[in-house]
Formats: sequence, structure tokens, C-alpha cells
Amino acid sequence: MFDYKVILNLLGDLYDASTDVEKWQPFLEKLAAVFDAKASQIGHHNLKYEKLTFNLMHGIEFDPVKAKRYEELLSGDPQVSYGYENPEKPYTPRMFMSEDQIHQTPMYEEMMVPSGIEYTMCVTMLDGPESASFLILGRSIDQEPFSREDRDFLSELVPHIRRALRLHKNFSVLDFHRAVTFGTLDQFAMGIFIIDQNRKLILFLEFDRCNFWLLCGSSNI
Repeated sequence: MFDYKVILNLLGDLYDASTDVEKWQPFLEKLAAVFDAKASQIGHHNLKYEKLTFNLMHGIEFDPVKAKRYEELLSGDPQVSYGYENPEKPYTPRMFMSEDQIHQTPMYEEMMVPSGIEYTMCVTMLDGPESASFLILGRSIDQEPFSREDRDFLSELVPHIRRALRLHKNFSVLDFHRAVTFGTLDQFAMGIFIIDQNRKLILFLEFDRCNFWLLCGSSNI
């Protein structure tokens, strides 16, 4: 049985991560611990361009070459295809594939075996016709396969994970627009003049996004 105090803390970490990208890693670590998993992964896949636009892992590491190969394998992997056809429903590959079929996939041979992963549990969340978010948990061959109870519990977390990813995306867009806006403004010298009815300078503010300088004088404009 899952400890619901741990679950509540996990949800707090999840929503913290939605507004701070550096907190996704601690969330993934705690998520793996809750499910007694060796590894955990969360990401976003652009189906149109077959690219990962967001991808974080705990418990395994890919160098740039391996990360690119992993990205290439996603589109043709039967496990990934099953997730797209059954969104928001946690699944394990052994629900629809035999041991031999799993072991013959390039994803298993090239990614799972070198990372020490034998069993996975996944859930896919479609964001539209051409994009999807996903969560994956992995266990080693020395551990038990993921159970129906594991899938049922992950199912309860899916709405929260989906909401947190949506918030993360929205905040990322806002941060991007803010950075672009301030970056543009910083290219210009800007200021505010306040004069009286005789065109005498009373106040001059010169500023950028981080600082401002106050100058007073008696010159006429």
C-alpha cells in the first residue's frame, strides 16, 4: 500500500516543479522512491518533428550521442505507439507484448539493457494532434515487475502530472516573452522627463529593466 502522507508531499514537489525547472529532478527522485523504481523520466515529444522538447531523467544518464539515438528510436517503438493509442492510461509493455518481442526491440537492446532497466511502466498524455507528454518508471531485473496496483496508483497521479506539465509550459512561454521583451528594451536608451509650465526640467528618470537613475536639474528644455 502507498503511504498517503508521502503522496501529498510528492504532489507538493510536483507543483513546485511546474514553476521551477530545477525542482523536476528532486520530484523524479522522490517519484522513483515511491514506486521503488531504479529510474524515472518525464518529457515532451513533438510528433511532427520527432524531437524531444523537454526531457529529464533520474537514475540513468545519456550522453549526447545516446540521447540523439533515443530520440530517433521513439517514433518506431511499439511501446511508444501503444501509449499514443491509449492516452492517460498507465501501461507496461508486457500487457501487449511477449518477453521475446520486448527483448528484440532496439529500444530494449540499445537503451534499456545498458541502463540496467528490465521493467517499465509508462503513461502518455496527448497535448494535441502533434505533441505528447510522457512519464516513465523503470525497474531492474532484480526487482519485481510493475503491478496492477502500481498502475492504478499512477493513474490517480496522471491528472496532477498533466496539470503540472501544462503550468510548466505556460510559465516557460511567459519567461520567454519576458526575456524577449526586456532584451529588446535594453537595446534602447529610455527615460522620462517631467517639466513644468515654463518647460523647466523638474525630474529626469533614466532606467533599464534592472536599475534607474534619478537626475534633477533646473535647465530649460
